Amino acid sequence: MATLTATKQAIESRFATQWGTTTPIKYENVSLTEPTVNYVELYVRHSIEKHKGFDGHTHLFRRPGVISIHIRTKLHLGVRPALLLAETAAAIFRAKEFSGVRCKEATVHEMGEDNGWYLVIVSINFFTDNAY
Repeated sequence: MATLTATKQAIESRFATQWGTTTPIKYENVSLTEPTVNYVELYVRHSIEKHKGFDGHTHLFRRPGVISIHIRTKLHLGVRPALLLAETAAAIFRAKEFSGVRCKEATVHEMGEDNGWYLVIVSINFFTDNAY
C-alpha cells in the first residue's frame, strides 16, 4: 500500500538520487537559505482518491497526483539553462515506475521572471493504486 508519506518519500528519494549535485534542491517545509546559484524546488501534490472496484475481498483505489519541480535560474541569461534543467528533471520521472508510484507524461511551463529568478515549472502526473 502506498501511503501519502511513503509516496512523497519515494518521489523525493528518486529525485535526490537522480538529480545528484546538478543544483541545490529545496524541499517543502524545509529551510534552505536561498542559493545564489540555480536551484530547484520539489513539490508533491496528491489529489482525490477514486474507487476503482471491488474484487470480492478488497476495495481498489487509485490516488492521482502531480510532481511539480520549480526550476530557478539566473535572469538575463536566456531560457536555455532553465530548459536544459527542465529536460533533465522531466526525464527522471516521465513514464517511470518505482516504489508503487507510476508516472505518466511531463509538461514544461515557461513562467518567466519570478522574484528575481527565471522560472520554469515541470509537472509530471502520477498515480498510486491501493487496496483496502
